[in-house]
Amino acid sequence: MVHGNIAAWLFRLLCFPGARLAWNLRVTTADAVHEKAGTRLATQWAAVLSRSVDMLISNSEAGLKDHRALGYRARKEAIIPNGFDLSVFRPDPDDRRRVREEWKLSPEAVAFALVGRYHNQKGHSVFIHAAAIVRDTWPEATFVLVGREVDESNRALLDALNSEGLGSRFLLLGARSDVPAIMRAVDVLCMPSNYEGFPNVLGEAMASALPCIATDVSDVASILEDSGRLIRVADVAGLAASMIEMCALGATGRAEMGMKARQRIADRYTLEMVAQLYRDKYLELTAR
Repeated sequence: MVHGNIAAWLFRLLCFPGARLAWNLRVTTADAVHEKAGTRLATQWAAVLSRSVDMLISNSEAGLKDHRALGYRARKEAIIPNGFDLSVFRPDPDDRRRVREEWKLSPEAVAFALVGRYHNQKGHSVFIHAAAIVRDTWPEATFVLVGREVDESNRALLDALNSEGLGSRFLLLGARSDVPAIMRAVDVLCMPSNYEGFPNVLGEAMASALPCIATDVSDVASILEDSGRLIRVADVAGLAASMIEMCALGATGRAEMGMKARQRIADRYTLEMVAQLYRDKYLELTAR
């Protein structure tokens, strides 16, 4: 969010020179590499400006470490993770049944979801290749894609699916505003991302009591702990093996792992907990 941080710095300079200023860091170096040239330049400029910032607040250890390497320096630093509303992201059997009926999925079908925009970061090609392996082992598996440009208008995506003979096995839902309902309807979240900061989609899935398979990037391992499975970046075979394992666990085994994931969010990442952490840091700044 470099543009917002610079705007806040300018606003303080012009209007409230005595105010305390905290910047929020929500990306990693890997994100910055894929940004436009103007954003990369702004990131470099912000590193210089950061020396007059009172506090850097990062949502991940990896993000803070990356920004330090870029030259970001502030008077104080803090790590505050993302928070999740357990009343919004939660299991709901009735909602699950309704959505799956709309999708014409049988109760026995194991639905794997990848939720994210169509971008190299999100690992769609890894998911598709893994799905081809899973299909041959577990005929009842279904694959759901949600996100911007993940729809029938995406020719590159359709070609990738057709080349694997998977066109009929994938649901392409595109950008949606009902992600909580979708989370309730699927059985496993897959996040084969090449890089992340603190991935909201992982926390949302865990709060929804979904077992998750995710790449071991950024702070993912510490977020997930033993409530899911970790794979290496671009590891098609590893993703497929974990997906097949999730199928073999059965509904009861997946539900147990999913409830462990939800408890993990309840213990450390609720919206109320994170709001309190921000409040404490704001009071610390004003006290100074």
